[in-house]
This record gives sequence, structure tokens and C-alpha cells, in this order.
Amino acid sequence: MLDINEPVLKKMADVCHVMGDANRMRILFMCSQSPTPVNCFVEALELSQPLVSHHLKLMRQQRLIKGERQGKQVFYAPYDEHVRHMLQDMYQHWVNENH
Repeated sequence: MLDINEPVLKKMADVCHVMGDANRMRILFMCSQSPTPVNCFVEALELSQPLVSHHLKLMRQQRLIKGERQGKQVFYAPYDEHVRHMLQDMYQHWVNENH
């Protein structure tokens, strides 16, 4: 039997739940290319600013993204390289599933 750390398993499930929204995945991909301000998400995804802010809040709570204030804007990027690699690995897994 595997020795599973239940709190870590719960956290992983919570992260998967947050990532289970296509718009959140789009936000993650956008900000993984370069730090991105809120207004760019609003324009590119054609979502309201309050909805984008809600998505960002959920992703910040799960340590998927981080924000850095630059003047009046906050630019978002993946929380760390683990998140960036996880996103790339997930994408490659399904891009290559028929090969």
C-alpha cells in the first residue's frame, strides 16, 4: 500500500478542481508566455473584469499564479516553475495522445 499524505492529496484535488475550468486554463497559458495584466485577460477572453478577477483569486489561493504590481497594474505569472512544467506536461500529454 502506498503511503499517501492525505492533506497533500486533498490539496492536489483542490488544485485540479480549480484547473478544471477552460477559462482558467487559458489564463494560465497566457501568463505562462509572459506576465499579463488583468485587462489583457478581459480583452483576449472576452470576459468581464469581475469574472476575470474571480478566476485570478481562485488561482492565487491555490498557488497557481502570483501577481506583481507595476504602477497601477498587477501582472500575473505562474506561481513558480513547478506550475509552468505541470502546465506544459499536461498540454504535451494530450497533444501527443494520438502519436
